[in-house]
Amino acid sequence: MDAILEVLRAMSVWEWFGTVFGIAGVVLTAKRSVLCWPAWLVSIIAYGVFFTQIKFYADATLQVFFLITSILGWIAWQKDKAGDSEADLPVTWTPTRERWSFLGLTLIASIGIGFVFDRYTDAHVPYWDAGCAGISVAAQILMMKRRIESWHLWVIVDVIYTALYATKGAWLTVILYAIFAVIAVGGLREWRKSVSNHRS
Repeated sequence: MDAILEVLRAMSVWEWFGTVFGIAGVVLTAKRSVLCWPAWLVSIIAYGVFFTQIKFYADATLQVFFLITSILGWIAWQKDKAGDSEADLPVTWTPTRERWSFLGLTLIASIGIGFVFDRYTDAHVPYWDAGCAGISVAAQILMMKRRIESWHLWVIVDVIYTALYATKGAWLTVILYAIFAVIAVGGLREWRKSVSNHRS
């Protein structure tokens, strides 16, 4: 028990805030509630500070992107008056050509960012970090468009992040991303069901 309490005391307050509001954000996103965006904003700011503390610089930089896109996503989803209507922004699949574009750009950006952080900083696992950041950017953009593939990408990146954060002993974040992965699977099912209902 003492060992557990010691671990809890050692955890950053920023990690705690990021975790609590991150869980709220992903649950609300899966329910297609517009309230997901303010929850994400709090989590993003908290994790921006925390990732800098543990030298995950690509992730820390990524939070700036998330901050901007979350504000834009909030504005876009506000078009749905009740927060769960799909009249203005339905859930859809991504066209094949657009999928390949996302894949190519993600690979190029991930390798480039990984090289920069590997060469010029003391970043922890820079290429893995950059790769996950690149996938996260693609997933976030697709989520703003309510594309089903966003959940596929979130599942992949959440599983990888769970392993990466374990290497730094960020156990609260490890638990968070494991929860993210499970909820992302549920979100995928919900959004696929939404497409079926929309077609019918």
